[in-house]
Amino acid sequence: MSLIFMDGFDTYNTVSDLLAGSFSTESAAGYVAGRTSPGRAVNLGGSNGYGYITKTGFINTSVRTITLGFAASMSATTGNGPNLQVSFLDQSGSYYFTVTLASNGTIYAGSNAPGALSSGYGTSLGTPVSDNKSGNWHYVELQAVSGPSLSCSFTMRYDGVNVLANRNLSFLGNQGWDGFQITTNGTIANSTAGTGLLTHIDDLYFCDDQGTNVSYNTFLGVCSIQTLFPTSAGTYTEFSPVPTNNQNWQNVSEASEDGDMTYNAASNVGAKDTFKSNSSFTVSQTILAVQPKILVRQDDTATRAMQTYLKSGTTEQGGTAQTLTTTYQYDSDIYINDPHTSTSWTGNGVNNLEFGYNITE
Repeated sequence: MSLIFMDGFDTYNTVSDLLAGSFSTESAAGYVAGRTSPGRAVNLGGSNGYGYITKTGFINTSVRTITLGFAASMSATTGNGPNLQVSFLDQSGSYYFTVTLASNGTIYAGSNAPGALSSGYGTSLGTPVSDNKSGNWHYVELQAVSGPSLSCSFTMRYDGVNVLANRNLSFLGNQGWDGFQITTNGTIANSTAGTGLLTHIDDLYFCDDQGTNVSYNTFLGVCSIQTLFPTSAGTYTEFSPVPTNNQNWQNVSEASEDGDMTYNAASNVGAKDTFKSNSSFTVSQTILAVQPKILVRQDDTATRAMQTYLKSGTTEQGGTAQTLTTTYQYDSDIYINDPHTSTSWTGNGVNNLEFGYNITE
């Protein structure tokens, strides 16, 4: 599959949830209202105007092309900046290169790690986009193609329009992509850090070029990620609710997880819960993928495992089983096709979908 990661940040409660949600490292300030309502976005820059999220672990030496897309909102109440920096990393964790979108619309690129442009990072490629200190949401997409002899080219889209195409760069790392880092810095060229600098990130996707469906091997375009929550029971209700006066769907319908305050528990292999949502997609909406996501842990000493679970029509599909620990961790799977039809998702297909979890070990 070429769509290998996406996140709308709507289910996280604390900043550390980003790590449980499969990000490798983070230095974020918290969460704010999302690009669409209801929802959340990550606030990368607090009062000091610095923060980042990193996602690694995509090691595949045959991958030459990777594409990252996300919504960004930048504003500055005082001072200069902020700037938004996107870096791609190699298999050893080294930086391939960094592309910087400054708050005045200028784009810089360089074979370097993210940092203050005043320190000599990056070469100006001109000012192809509008001033970004307005606090409005824009959609940024960056595609990189690795080449021979430590070289690569990149193309950048802004709100669905190419602003840079096939720009060539040398890079620091070894061939073979492994992930990305999104950084905000409160400094731009020849300036000092301001205060009140804010950078918000939402609706993120990451693709490689290994999918059989070539539509997912490149730019997906301006995307939004809508998070659905359980609103009623589905076909299966085989876990025991805690507290017992709640229904199972009520224990897992909160926007932010509440730990052991409300949960569902079971010990039998094969036990599962599925839920319905209040999804109301229309036939005119294009749905690129569905990603069931669960937050699970064990209180057993034996090896236990769980998987996400879908029921679409008469077809039931379990995801990749995840071995549990005594600490809560997220598990998710991505489906670009409806398991029941083996074709792209439709609005009705998602509206009628049941999603949940299953014990596999």
